[in-house]
Amino acid sequence: MNGKQSPILELRDDVLLNPSRLDLAEIESLMLFPNSVEKRCQCYISALIEFAAQNPDQIPKSEWKELFFLSRDAFPIKSLQDETKNLIVKGAIVGFVLHQQIAYSLLGKDDIPKYVIAEEAMKIYKKKSSGGYLRISKSSFNDAWAKFGSVAHFWAAWVALTTGISWPQGAFPCRLDCLGKFFSDAEAFRIAGERITPKHANSTILDETTTVRLPAGLSVIPSSLEFEPITAS
Repeated sequence: MNGKQSPILELRDDVLLNPSRLDLAEIESLMLFPNSVEKRCQCYISALIEFAAQNPDQIPKSEWKELFFLSRDAFPIKSLQDETKNLIVKGAIVGFVLHQQIAYSLLGKDDIPKYVIAEEAMKIYKKKSSGGYLRISKSSFNDAWAKFGSVAHFWAAWVALTTGISWPQGAFPCRLDCLGKFFSDAEAFRIAGERITPKHANSTILDETTTVRLPAGLSVIPSSLEFEPITAS
């Protein structure tokens, strides 16, 4: 680790003991908008208002006035959903590439470029999803990696959890009862990504100075992932 301090995801100390939808919203907003504090706040506020509407008995009466004022500036849920559809696909591809690069490196096939793996991801997306084939250029993939690289391990954990369902679908970022597994998988991807340097690369897959870390107080134990390459079958 060099002199720079890595960013840390801010969560409650007891989040794994009693996770809520709002905790997931914190993770979700970071995964979707890792480089925009403003967008993360808008995403979280929208989730908070939706949660309050669905669970009014869990919101103290003293906070309803503040929620009312927040709602005036909040993004409509539908608007956020439309905006995040494309972000989810791009984030999932970045997570898929991290997963595959680690798997291929452990198999001695670590000379496959990220972009080639991204094309592989799109083919698998076409087969496993109900959506049409989405093409991705090398430049747009590079842009996606630059945007989501700091949270690629969280996206990889989501891909790993949902691959057997219908990738990239399933609860986002995970079901409440899977939060511990999600964090453990993310830690395994982060550690491996910060350790492995593919052939012909000048650096490790993940940059340890920018990769978002979980709070040390959570004491998350990394999963023992087998890192088998994902296939379209």
